[in-house]
Amino acid sequence: MKFSIIIPTHNRADSLYMTLRSLAGIVYRKGRYEVIVVNNNSTDDTKHVVGIFRKQYPHVRVLLRTAHVRGPAFARNAGVRHALYDNIVFIDDDVIVPKNLLTLYAQTLARYPTAAIVGGKVTLQSPRSITRLKNIIRDAEWVYALTPYKTETPIRLTYPNIIYSANMYVNRNITGSDAIFNEKLGKVYGNILIVGEDYELCIRVLLMGGEVIYNPDIAVLHAIDEQRLRRSYVLSRFLRSGIEQSIIDSDLKERFSDHVVYHVSYNHLLRYIKHFFTDRRKAYFAYRFIQEILFIFGYFICSKLLLRVEGDSF
Repeated sequence: MKFSIIIPTHNRADSLYMTLRSLAGIVYRKGRYEVIVVNNNSTDDTKHVVGIFRKQYPHVRVLLRTAHVRGPAFARNAGVRHALYDNIVFIDDDVIVPKNLLTLYAQTLARYPTAAIVGGKVTLQSPRSITRLKNIIRDAEWVYALTPYKTETPIRLTYPNIIYSANMYVNRNITGSDAIFNEKLGKVYGNILIVGEDYELCIRVLLMGGEVIYNPDIAVLHAIDEQRLRRSYVLSRFLRSGIEQSIIDSDLKERFSDHVVYHVSYNHLLRYIKHFFTDRRKAYFAYRFIQEILFIFGYFICSKLLLRVEGDSF
């Protein structure tokens, strides 16, 4: 089985090199995989880093391609257009992969030959202690693409469960074109990066009746930098996630009657307010309440304003 590994990157030369070095350790038959780095308008040393890696590890076939439209969806789709093989593995430019990554994907696909999407575990590698991190990432593991599934064996996912593109296999032929990801997502609107293209892809495939497999044995480490390990970053993601969900719902509800659109849970909001006054963990419930309000504001207000300014439409 042959694979194309695609890595979109924007101004993360240092972490990209770390990721490439982990890929250099992959044990898989030579000539049966390629690595495509898609430089998404980087202004740092990305090209230089890829050049250095090529010299140091000539046994790894690494292609550097460019996506001129800023956003991970455009970059990933550009990588697919340049890929030699139909078996596409997407990883982020800040993950560390195991040496048996492709072997595990091949074994999983042999067991589930009709799988449209396969993904594995994503765990956090952080400069902070786990104790300090728990207070930040609690109930927000999705912000860092950390997989929530508590299983030790492969499972078939059902709607609306998803796989993250930090560690994701996609059969190139599932959409009938090389535009695998929805380019209304994974896009920069003004100076605001809106993602969620992997979430939308999984939901769309499941609604189409496709098979999505999660295998916890296929595990990567997500090396998060210090700047993203702050409450302010988590809160900004809740706001942007509301925008992303609004775009997804608007797109999918017209195509799939089974898609369940977001509705405000006033019970959740009232519960947070109640616990704020009656529970010792006042700071936690205040934090959760703010997260929910930001998501709602992003969903109902910011999404409409953003698209109107951009002259785009759902």
